[in-house]
This record gives sequence, structure tokens and C-alpha cells, in this order.
Amino acid sequence: MGFMEESILFGLSAISPQAAGFVRECGGSVLWNSHKDCVVKSVLDDMGILFASLSPDAPEMARQILNDELRALSLEDHLGERCFNCRGDDNQSRELAALHGFHLEMAGYFLELESFPESAKIMPGLRLWDLEDTEDWLVLMVEAYRDLCVANAWDPEAILRNREAFIQDMTARAARCEVWSLFQEGRLVAGYRLNGAFIEDLVVLPEYQNRGLGCALLHDAIRQITQNRHPKVCLRVAEANTGALRLYLREGFCQISHFAEHGFHKKVLQENPLS
Repeated sequence: MGFMEESILFGLSAISPQAAGFVRECGGSVLWNSHKDCVVKSVLDDMGILFASLSPDAPEMARQILNDELRALSLEDHLGERCFNCRGDDNQSRELAALHGFHLEMAGYFLELESFPESAKIMPGLRLWDLEDTEDWLVLMVEAYRDLCVANAWDPEAILRNREAFIQDMTARAARCEVWSLFQEGRLVAGYRLNGAFIEDLVVLPEYQNRGLGCALLHDAIRQITQNRHPKVCLRVAEANTGALRLYLREGFCQISHFAEHGFHKKVLQENPLS
């Protein structure tokens, strides 16, 4: 794949740091590059992924290259997975993706926190996940994400179809102190799941929302991440989850990027990428 210029990686960071990290690690073919725009294609095993970081005034040639590459990628039936990632505020690219059969899987924001508040005490009723919590956690994930799933045409009950994988994942997280359950009056009402410096899930049952639990859990998640000596806290939040976005920005998180991730498939109802 060859050396990737830092200017290109910087452009991909406008999509997300994860996009830039993927290309840095796996490489890619540069199809267009200017001082602020780039189009990059990567093929890894049976996955093809196209990245486009185009500004509103990107040259027509860059748009034409993207159009041609989206068409070509849509026809590469030998690939098991075909993806397209672009900036979330790039409506032209999002519309092109839809024209070529790519379906939006998630659009949202990548946020980071580098200035940590004073370490909070562990909340009453909060404890590490235990195997006996499995069924309650499945209910929590389904109900907490149900409205968001409906808004994004994801299947809210997809997580229920592979309980063994869920249990294995939760067991591994618990061994790293990365999944915590909040109980009130003997009932699991909220919790959070981490992956290193990432807060991957912060969930509260609908009837317990707007009581300050989300904010308190966020502070505890930050406490846990800092105790594990990570230099910053990261998370992703869906465009549709405006309440969570307001909470994170109010608590000092900075927006690093705005992304739109697409997949090419014929499914009408998609699985929730947050689960």
C-alpha cells in the first residue's frame, strides 16, 4: 500500500480518528488528494471500504471520482463487505452513496475529553457485571436503545439473537473492570460498558431517564477510565441522540469529527452498531 502522507491522514480525521487509524494501519490507494480533500480506497481480505473527506467546495473532478468509485465498489460482488465512510456534514456524498445502493448505518459524532473532573466516588448500587445479570442487561440494552433503533431503522432486538457471544463479551469486559451495573431497589436500571478509553455504551431504562443517572454514570465511567491510566476519554454518539450529545458537550467533551458510515447490502432492517 505504501507510505500514506500525513495530509491525507489529517483529511481522514475529519471523518473520524478511526478512519485515519484504519488507513494508517492497513494502507489504501489515494484516488484524490488536495490540500483539504481526499478520496481513499482500501481493500483488506474480503472487505472493500471507500473513504471520502470532501469539503462543500470540493472540485467537480473529485465528486466524479467518488461517483465512479462508488459505482465500481457496488459492483464488486466478490467482496464479502463493502463500506463507504464520509463526513457527516457532506450531504452530497451521502446522497451519492444512496444512489449507488449504499445504506446509511450510522451517522454521528466522535467526541473526546482530555480535561478530567475531580474523581468521583463510586455510586451507591453500582457494581461490576455478574453472569446472573445477563437477562437484565439484555432487557436494558434493548429498551434503552429502542427509540434510537427505530429512528435509524436498526433492529432493536438484534442483540437477543446471540446470547452466547454477548455473555463472552461481557465476561471479558468484567475481567478488565469495563462493565458496570447500577441497581436500585434490587432492579438493574442502568449501566455502562467500556473498551479501553472508549465509553461504548451508557444506558438507562426509559422510565429512569431524566433523573440525573446518565450524568452520574458518565462521571463514574470517566473515573474508571482515568484509573486505568488512559490519557483521554472517547465516545461516539448518533446524530439522532441529541439529548446525549447535549449532555456530553455540557460535561466538557469536544467534537472531533462528524461521520456517516454506510454499508452495501439488501437488508431493509439493519442491526444496531451500538450494540
